[in-house]
Amino acid sequence: MRFLLNSGPPSDRKIHPVNRRFALFATLLALLAFAVQPARAGDPTDEIVLGKPKAPITIVEYYSMTCSHCADFDLDTLPQLRKNWIDTGKARFVFRDFPLDKLALRGAMLGRCLAADKGPEAYARFIELLMKGQESWTTSKEPFQALDSSARLAGMSKDKIEACVANKKLETYIFEQQLEAQKKYGIRSTPSFVINGKMYAGAMSIEQFDKLLKEP
Repeated sequence: MRFLLNSGPPSDRKIHPVNRRFALFATLLALLAFAVQPARAGDPTDEIVLGKPKAPITIVEYYSMTCSHCADFDLDTLPQLRKNWIDTGKARFVFRDFPLDKLALRGAMLGRCLAADKGPEAYARFIELLMKGQESWTTSKEPFQALDSSARLAGMSKDKIEACVANKKLETYIFEQQLEAQKKYGIRSTPSFVINGKMYAGAMSIEQFDKLLKEP
């Protein structure tokens, strides 16, 4: 596995202003264990989508778990985007992994395994809480273990975590998706968005999204 981009060590990245103590973060994350599971588990390579399948607008986000600007978008903009466009049936939102480092790759794999078991809404809550606690687990002395602990608190067993991170098919899928995004849309940074086939880079505000989505 190789990475075409590197976000640098955690200390080099902008720290999100939401500063949660790890204990509070872990407690909140534990609530995910009670999420309602779908009747039939899916596959970790299935597309993760919020919104109605036949929504006229498709918004695709390419993001990295360790990207502070992605945290900004997820915490500040996505809730309003859901309220204005996704939950109203006007748009569907697709999560696409674009890991900038090995820690982000592991997070992407764990998130997809969780989505396969518990569905896209549980996935969205898992991502939200990881982004809220991004400073804690990315700067931990053992960040991979901290990430695994978060997955345990979200309802994944130790055996499922080990099987997930050893899943070479899933790892290859994420890497191939990343390469396709680079070739097809020229994506080089996160977050980047593709709206009905056109790429926009950067953590746009809800006002920017509203303007883009209202354009004919």
